[in-house]
Amino acid sequence: MAVLAVVPGDVRTLEITGKAVVSTEDGLRESMIERNRTPKAVLKVEIETVRLARNDALRDSGLWDSAKHVDPADLPRSSTIWTDHLKLNETAGAAAELVRAGVNEPLLRAGLDEDYRQNL
Repeated sequence: MAVLAVVPGDVRTLEITGKAVVSTEDGLRESMIERNRTPKAVLKVEIETVRLARNDALRDSGLWDSAKHVDPADLPRSSTIWTDHLKLNETAGAAAELVRAGVNEPLLRAGLDEDYRQNL
């Protein structure tokens, strides 16, 4: 498993690698309660390496320059991206055709919103 963490305003990344396992241990799950909800599983990580490194791509991208930011209202919703992706899929077969024909962005958006409310 690898994690690449960034801090707004910093052009360095924190790189963490290790071994990960999904756990359903009650004590671990209960220690991570959020909004009075206990996760069904947690990820246990045995860290092997940690490295703080300068990242030229972050520096060159201007990621932290607010003048280069796009208004979030102008970005497509994830449900729109997923709907478009499914409709462009060229997998053959009746099941794939049914998915392409039946995908519905407003319904997918509502389901994602409800899933977030119910399951974080």
